Amino acid sequence: MKRSILSVVIFLLSSFAVAAPVFNAKGENIEIIVPYAVGGGTSNHAHLVAEMFSDYGWPTVVINRPGGDAVIGANAAARAQPNGRTLMVAATSAMSANVAFGATGMEYNEHSFVPVSLLNQFGMVLAVPADSPIKNYEQFKFYVRANPEKFNLGFHNGPLSNIFYEWAREENLPRPNIVIYKGSAPMDTDLVGGHVPFIWDNYTAPLVPLIESGRVRVIATMDSVSLSAIQRIQPGIEVTDVSRQHPDLRFGVYYGLFAPAGTPPAVVAEMNRVINQSTKTSKFQKEIVTMGIKNIGGRPEVLGNLQQRDIQTLKKLPKEDR
Repeated sequence: MKRSILSVVIFLLSSFAVAAPVFNAKGENIEIIVPYAVGGGTSNHAHLVAEMFSDYGWPTVVINRPGGDAVIGANAAARAQPNGRTLMVAATSAMSANVAFGATGMEYNEHSFVPVSLLNQFGMVLAVPADSPIKNYEQFKFYVRANPEKFNLGFHNGPLSNIFYEWAREENLPRPNIVIYKGSAPMDTDLVGGHVPFIWDNYTAPLVPLIESGRVRVIATMDSVSLSAIQRIQPGIEVTDVSRQHPDLRFGVYYGLFAPAGTPPAVVAEMNRVINQSTKTSKFQKEIVTMGIKNIGGRPEVLGNLQQRDIQTLKKLPKEDR
């Protein structure tokens, strides 16, 4: 009889251990570091994850730490304790371009983080202000060849801008003067305000609302998917897919959630599960559509594979001396 009671107790204890959460975030905030400025696409995606986690019962805050081509924030995230309390939402620029080209001041490498979840995947577009006299890509090329001193091109990451020096070379354009911004939001504002005549930017918020409202015109893309989307928003506007003539420049961008290396696999799996579960709810499905998210969730390896693919693509490009 005593043996039977002992067996029941052991069974109940083991059952409780199995049912216990692998990560308990109650009583202490999870911090998501964003290595870019407030208001940009990366920041918006970080707030989406924070909302998902908070709804699940994990209080989560977003901390923007821009500067140094995303190096300042990424360094801080890499130094954090790998206990699930500090995460980072970052894009191709920080996690692939910086790694491929070795950004100044980097204290992290491709092994400093583990992927948690893909948050979005999209292309890049070449945009001008809506009131620009340049209406299409051919006019753009003619203009910058005739006025090389006015070839000022906005972008939000120094290392990743190497792809645009290569693009200019392959199109026989003069060397662009690339103006680096601390995120898409200030760059897009400068484009609309006429402070920079051209930008290459991610086809996502905050640029998409400016396109939809007619304040910005897209004249070229680096992939066919973005081309189709732009043609739906700007019917009748001539847009060129640069990658058709230069397939080596076919390049997409991702946003992803990362954790410091050494974070327990069970914690990573639990966070990934919460994101995948949240994306199926009506609340977050509406937000995902509103944000123009094309791909979110899946196994952590999906994000890891994208990161490695882009690192290898960028390593093939010559590093431009600025």
